[in-house]
Amino acid sequence: MADGKPACLHVEIQCCRDNCFAERMAIYRSRLHDRFAMPVIGIALLADAGLRWRPDNYQEERAGCSMSVQFRIIKLMDLRNRIDELTTSQNVAEFAAAAHLLALHTRRSPERRKTVKFRLLSQLLAENWKVRELSDLRQIIDLMMPMPRTWQTETTMDIYDLYEADQHADKDSFAYMFWELTDRRGRMKGRAEGLAEGLAEGLAEGLAEGRAQAQHILAELVEQQLATRFGSLPLSLHKMLSDASQEQLEQLALALLKVRTLDDALVISGLIA
Repeated sequence: MADGKPACLHVEIQCCRDNCFAERMAIYRSRLHDRFAMPVIGIALLADAGLRWRPDNYQEERAGCSMSVQFRIIKLMDLRNRIDELTTSQNVAEFAAAAHLLALHTRRSPERRKTVKFRLLSQLLAENWKVRELSDLRQIIDLMMPMPRTWQTETTMDIYDLYEADQHADKDSFAYMFWELTDRRGRMKGRAEGLAEGLAEGLAEGLAEGRAQAQHILAELVEQQLATRFGSLPLSLHKMLSDASQEQLEQLALALLKVRTLDDALVISGLIA
């Protein structure tokens, strides 16, 4: 604090309207004061898309007793006319704020979001950011501005073209490091997705193959039971059993317990009319 005395700083980020938000700020303030036994400075960053919702206090009164808690607010939408300034800032928080505002502005326009996202990534590439900040801000932009996979791939390729066009970028430049971070993350994600898809396809193929093999064994078993019961079987029956469904084969096996002729068994199982 300005007077040099210690205080607890409580910062809450709220991205949507919540009628219980002010009460929650009061509850957190009470718990922090009880835990640390020092003054609490409450700051609420309101990041919703509206302009009117500005809760800055909580009041409670009952049976002649009252409680009042005041806290400071920062309304992110108040910065909406400063987006160009924020996107060229070297302050991580200001750049992230600009990204959030642009995400709000493009939430109903995927095509515009693609253009805006590319502009933000290009701006990152142009500025003199530290490598850790580049990585963090890239992840923040991806989280705030999700896009269909095809468009995400196109944006990544556009960034690659931008890097290729930069004749001054060398392996010690931030531009190169940025692309390396992006490309490495993409390769890791691609390998993970490829592995997941491969496992899923392999499992599906294995299950299908196992079911087919089990059905083939069942058909052979039923054919042996029929031969034991009725003697010599017509040649056409082998193909009929091979093409039969598992349900038909099971019905045929049960029919053997109560029919007198082969045709009766085949009718009951639905293999012939």
